[in-house]
Amino acid sequence: MKHMTGATKSGVLIGLVIAGAMGLGIWSLVQIERQDQAPSGLGKAYQYDISSLAYIDPNLIQYDRQLPVIETGYVHARAVCVDHEGLIWVAGDETVCVFQRDGNLVRTLSSDGPTYCVAVTPEGRIYVGKKDHVDVFGPDFKLEATWPSLGEDAVITSLAVSPTQVFVADAGHREVVVYDLAGQVVSRFGKANEDQSFAGLIVPSAYFDLALSHDGLLRVVNPGRLRVDAFTRDGQYEFSWGEPDSAIEGFCGCCNPCALAVLPDGSFVTAEKGLMRAKIYNSDGGFEGVVAGPVELEIRIEPKICRTPDECRANALDVAADKTGDIYVLDTEHAQVSVFRKRN
Repeated sequence: MKHMTGATKSGVLIGLVIAGAMGLGIWSLVQIERQDQAPSGLGKAYQYDISSLAYIDPNLIQYDRQLPVIETGYVHARAVCVDHEGLIWVAGDETVCVFQRDGNLVRTLSSDGPTYCVAVTPEGRIYVGKKDHVDVFGPDFKLEATWPSLGEDAVITSLAVSPTQVFVADAGHREVVVYDLAGQVVSRFGKANEDQSFAGLIVPSAYFDLALSHDGLLRVVNPGRLRVDAFTRDGQYEFSWGEPDSAIEGFCGCCNPCALAVLPDGSFVTAEKGLMRAKIYNSDGGFEGVVAGPVELEIRIEPKICRTPDECRANALDVAADKTGDIYVLDTEHAQVSVFRKRN
């Protein structure tokens, strides 16, 4: 784990320089792959081969795909979560659909606009992220409240709910907004903070996830920095983990991870766009293994490293986990949910 608490400002600057250099190196390699000739007139045998990065050692894969695959029927599927009863909630188009594990549709919550994300409390209260605000529904699916807009530039991409607060990831403003249960904004964080030696969140696209972990800290993906950041619930930056690296242990491309979820044992599952893979990290951020890659997900899109956010707007994954440790991977391009169970 890369602990950042108490880091000096020069240390943050050095880290940014290193990350930038690594990102430039990956970008340059992909540029070579896209050309008919490598630099200096070298032949194609010297070109960068993306397949070497897309390949996953089978010995690293710790999960098996369960059947059936859940076909949501969405044109634009955006997010998945699992409630305490094991029901699967998928936000997409202008609804939220609830599925059983066998793929049967249980119920549909209709909305007056596109739905971006969803969270469900043990009591059955439903929080639906719209582009610029949050709608709150009761267990009977009736609208109880519409919270104020965060502005026309807001893009709400993830929700996490505690007994007293709701945490909202706003990709448009590149920050986390904290609400009380009445819908009043309590605080915001994510901008650069010199006092905390925090260089700020970099969110180049609408893939910005967060989750409450068992240690009481909020984990927030920092995709432009290719890492996961940990904050207290009042926004104090604690530490980060994750490294810019083309190897399976790290994160690569313009902006990853695009999603994460917390497992019952306190470990994490992350998802990446571009190379389209889901991986496991322990509670300290150490790489543990792989859930699935494009082959296991049966994704019919050529894996790639995205140099810019525009190159990976379509082929992204979202992830969720249930109380048994099963992992749910939403392929947003094909609007289907695959369930993975850890091998014995």
